[in-house]
Amino acid sequence: MKSDKSCEDDTVRQIKVGPEYSFVVPNSFTPNGHGVNDIWLPQGQWVEGDQYELSVFDRWGKRVWTTDVIGKGWDGRNMKTGELLMQGTYTYQVITGDLKSKKDRHEYVGTLSLLR
Repeated sequence: MKSDKSCEDDTVRQIKVGPEYSFVVPNSFTPNGHGVNDIWLPQGQWVEGDQYELSVFDRWGKRVWTTDVIGKGWDGRNMKTGELLMQGTYTYQVITGDLKSKKDRHEYVGTLSLLR
């Protein structure tokens, strides 16, 4: 290849673009049995399963649900009693790792609305 000054350039480099870690957390769901939006489930790409922990807390800070299984969402029920919880605002904490070679740790904390 020649430039506009008649110089030749023969350098070729390949660039490899790897997968990117991403994670999204919904802010509400409606666990009323109608088959639409009944499960609250954060999702991501290139998430490391060995470092995954998801917890939901009520307004007093009591843990009402938890899992360490990617792809398992919350149905709005108390994990101990099985009772469907009241409509309201709950706090979540998600800890994940990514599949990059550095295995970075990511933590997300926020609120979600359980609507009926």
